[in-house]
Amino acid sequence: MTEYNQIYISKHLNGKMKDMNAISTNTLTNYYCNKMHKEDIRGATKVICKSCYSMKSLKGYLHKNAELYQQNSDLLSKDIIEYKDIPVINSLYFRFHVHGELINEMHLINLCRICVVNPKVTFSLWTKRLSILNKVFKECWSKPKNLKIIYSNPSVNKIVKTVPPLCDKVFNNVDKDKYIDEQNFTGRKCIECLTCYTDSPINVIVEGVK
Repeated sequence: MTEYNQIYISKHLNGKMKDMNAISTNTLTNYYCNKMHKEDIRGATKVICKSCYSMKSLKGYLHKNAELYQQNSDLLSKDIIEYKDIPVINSLYFRFHVHGELINEMHLINLCRICVVNPKVTFSLWTKRLSILNKVFKECWSKPKNLKIIYSNPSVNKIVKTVPPLCDKVFNNVDKDKYIDEQNFTGRKCIECLTCYTDSPINVIVEGVK
């Protein structure tokens, strides 16, 4: 890879992700994200993707980041990244996808390869695409031991309490004025919590939608 053709690592300086680093992809060009954002496929059920913060920010104040995230989308989803071209990450905890979602099986395989090159880093991946997990981990890869997978429940105000196979935890969104007693992570910064990055016994996360 050339310096213009490398995986881009974003360093977050404020907000919920303050002091966390991540590899994100371009939400704006992700077919699955666009479909979920535009279509209420669950009828009367409110889908969190319809109010996607990433879509809004990448079209607005983070528009310059979209090009860098697109570089990641292309690199991760089109072909195997050679181990020698994978960055060495100097972090205890690292996030896959502050922006974006799994694009295809190749994308997940390359994320796994990043985990292999960085065995001392704990990675967390948020995804709604269980079919990709099933395809990759049942047919061609073993899930890396240093990868935590968080199932991102697309339905708002319908708390899922059963963690799907191949996942470690489930993340739920609710309206701030609903399920107040069950909201256990509303308003917390990731670096101050780390529930999604550790073997915490808490595996059902409920957060109020901003």
